[in-house]
Amino acid sequence: MKPKKLCYLLMDAILLAAMAVFATSCSSTKQGGDLTVEQANDRKTVKLTKDEKLKWWRDAHFGMMITWGAYSEAGGYWKGKYEGGYSEWLKFRGISNAEYDALIKSFNPVDFDAEEWVKIAKNAGMKYMVIMAKHHDGFAMYDSAVTDYDIVDMTDFGRDPIGELVEACHKAGLKFGVYYSVDRDWHHPDAACDDKYKQCNKWDYPENASGGMDRWHNSYFANFAVEQVRELVTQYPLDILWFDGIDLKTEEEVALLESIIYTARPNCLINSRITGFVPPPGGDYLSTSDNGVPDKYQPGGWENPGTFGFSYGYSVHDKFKSPRQVLHMLIEIVSKGGNYLLNVGPDGQGRIIPKAQDILKEMGAWLDRYGTSIYGADGLAMVPPDNILFTAKPHQLFVHVLDWNDQQVKIEKMDKVLGVYLDRVHQVYMLADDQKRPLEFQVTDGTLTINLSSCPFNKSQRNKYAEVIVVSDGK
Repeated sequence: MKPKKLCYLLMDAILLAAMAVFATSCSSTKQGGDLTVEQANDRKTVKLTKDEKLKWWRDAHFGMMITWGAYSEAGGYWKGKYEGGYSEWLKFRGISNAEYDALIKSFNPVDFDAEEWVKIAKNAGMKYMVIMAKHHDGFAMYDSAVTDYDIVDMTDFGRDPIGELVEACHKAGLKFGVYYSVDRDWHHPDAACDDKYKQCNKWDYPENASGGMDRWHNSYFANFAVEQVRELVTQYPLDILWFDGIDLKTEEEVALLESIIYTARPNCLINSRITGFVPPPGGDYLSTSDNGVPDKYQPGGWENPGTFGFSYGYSVHDKFKSPRQVLHMLIEIVSKGGNYLLNVGPDGQGRIIPKAQDILKEMGAWLDRYGTSIYGADGLAMVPPDNILFTAKPHQLFVHVLDWNDQQVKIEKMDKVLGVYLDRVHQVYMLADDQKRPLEFQVTDGTLTINLSSCPFNKSQRNKYAEVIVVSDGK
């Protein structure tokens, strides 16, 4: 181990001991001396209840996931053949450590600009960012003291993108988190397979194929994964630690991770995949399966880790959804009580590719005009009419019209809104209409009927993706 790495480990040990003694929430740095401003502020952190610390996340509804690593250099190709699928799973095609290490050493994303990435996210209307700290390939995208298998020690790039991004995010008012693959590692010799998933490196380490998990629990998890989680929450002021687990850990091991995180960062959020992929209870909020959306409203908040196309990592030939499809997905997710963590896969040079940027610009423009129907809103346990989606706030029901037909919208079972969000139906108008000119409506036998032909906007003035009608009780 390099001397500097040993030094960092000793510093971390001292800092963690201090945290235990003083029960404070502090953030370690890799230099000695006086506390930074960030550390001093962190010591003043008041531990919130679960509901209190989830509030910003429940209000945000829209965030950016970033899947980025050495696999981005390949763009879905290996030895001239396009592999397709999830490009970030490239090494799992059976690529040896030696060959994959050569790919890592060629990874030099000189165009990476943390402030530019944050600007793109913020202009898209996103409120938080989650980036890979380590994916299943085992390669750390930050300067890890636990291993030299990281972007600082293995590449000519030699910079810490996690550190640069967390600073840029917080400067811009965005929350920041990291993704960590806690159960899988295709580089580490002790990351053995279990009998169910068998998602380990069996080509470099044939002994791992047996399904024996003693080395995984006693060596890999205890001495590698745990220590990397510890350094992530002590080195960086994280708002989210986003895990990707597959049920390998015991309850005690999950509790250990939670204790480490909450000791260092009491208000850091943890997603449900700390335990498993598809949602057992765990963490602070529910992550669905990849691109998963429930059939109906789910109370309490959940999050969809979604993609523009199929792959999460950059893939040259991935086919993207249209801006309309992605925006409608955001509205649908919020209408069902969820958050949209929309993934971008920057390329090997460190650029968020133009077609992703184009879609994000369209979403940002829509949210600039209609964001009040998304941010801080909740979904509704109501089945909407075709081409309609609902969100709500106290005193306001937002009717998202996805396909305008100049006829009428009938909203049945208004009893689920009246007495819950609205006291009565007093006013109906277009959200984008600063004059709040009224639309014709009537309420009969619990059904609200809105006459779309009374809209003051002509066809050219209506948004091509979705218009929003506000139903208000006038308060």
